Amino acid sequence: IVCAILIGTLLFQCFYSGGTDKYGNRLDGMENVEIDETRFEEIESKLKQADTSIIDIEIKRTGRIIYSTVTFQPQSDLEVSKNVAVKILEDFSEAEELYYDFNFTIKSEKTDTNDGFLISAAKNSNGNGLIWNNNRQVVETDSEE
Repeated sequence: IVCAILIGTLLFQCFYSGGTDKYGNRLDGMENVEIDETRFEEIESKLKQADTSIIDIEIKRTGRIIYSTVTFQPQSDLEVSKNVAVKILEDFSEAEELYYDFNFTIKSEKTDTNDGFLISAAKNSNGNGLIWNNNRQVVETDSEE
């Protein structure tokens, strides 16, 4: 009986979070590099004004990761479009880049005259540059179903 109580207590302590934050202590130090929604909106607005081929841009933070999704006009060039990720990174300080991970999704719809693209990039807080994946083929969806 004593053994069963000990095992039950240990299992309870291992698996019960006790109401702690879902991020645990991973967000320690965030108060030194806190970024608010207004800052993201300013970056989005600046990029839209600077590049008319951008249809939509969304930047958001979840925990220690900043996600950016940029949608370009169908005629946009992939290599030129990839530069937007670099431009977004330029709007963050060195301290912010050392704290946050960055994830980018760059996309353009497929048309009759354009193949479209969907490409992702990431920058780890410990990394020095962007790591790009291969361009994924944009597949037409059949809307008749």
